[in-house]
Formats: sequence, C-alpha cells, structure tokens
Amino acid sequence: MSLIISAGTALPSYTVSQAEVAQFARRHFDGKLRRTEQLMQIFANTQIDTRHFVVPLTWFDEANHSWKTRNDLYIASAEAMGLASARQALDRAGLEPHEVDYIIYVSTSGLVTPSMDSRLINQTRHAARHQAHTDLGSGVRRRCVGSGSRARTH
Repeated sequence: MSLIISAGTALPSYTVSQAEVAQFARRHFDGKLRRTEQLMQIFANTQIDTRHFVVPLTWFDEANHSWKTRNDLYIASAEAMGLASARQALDRAGLEPHEVDYIIYVSTSGLVTPSMDSRLINQTRHAARHQAHTDLGSGVRRRCVGSGSRARTH
C-alpha cells in the first residue's frame, strides 16, 4: 500500500495578484475576444488570490511568442520545479527516489510528450508507477492527492 509521507513545493519566481492578472487579461484580450466582460467574471469567481508565473506579465506583451517558444519554456520550467519539489519531498522524508513507488503529477499549464512525470522519473533513473493529470483546470490542484511543479509533489 502506498502512503503519502512527504510533500515538497516549488513555485515560479513571479508572484502576481489575481487583480493584477485580471487587469492584464482585460488589456491583453480587449477587442480580441467576444464577450470579454462576461469572461472577466472568471477572475472574481475562482477564489484564487495569487498566481505564479515563470516570466513577468510583460513577457506576454513583448512579442507574439510561438507555441514552440511557450511550450519549451513550460518544459524547462516544469522539469526544474518538478525536480526541486521532488527532491525537497524526498529530503524531508529521508528517502531516495528508488524508495518511491507511485507518483501523481498534475499540470494545467503546458503539454509535453513524453509526459512530465515520465521525464522526471527518467531523470532520477527510477521506475515507479505514475499517473499524469493534464488540462484539468487550475482548481484541481486543491483537490488532488499529488500535484506537480506549480504546487506540491507527493
């Protein structure tokens, strides 16, 4: 039987309030989306106070970054934070990677194949059962047993 005995955290460097993100989104999408005002209600309804980014908000205004550029940034950042949070969890528990038998990884930010949990397992040279959850929405981190680079690794 698997037990959760430790958790580690790693967050991106840039912390932004929900109000700042809402203001940015309004500016960024104004005139580009239909029903912008209706969509803006999402920011008030999510009960999220703070968001974390790997780049400053101004990065999104600097240029029209390609899908490849954005996804490469996600991969590099998610791997670094995933490894850092996993190492922290292992250190807290006094364990080595080979002693972990199950990994749950949750991400709502990017896509990668092979999956991020597979990449992390490969980097630690350890075989474990794993389950990736992607594209589930930001609120899922509050409800899942384990989560990935933007929250906790169990």
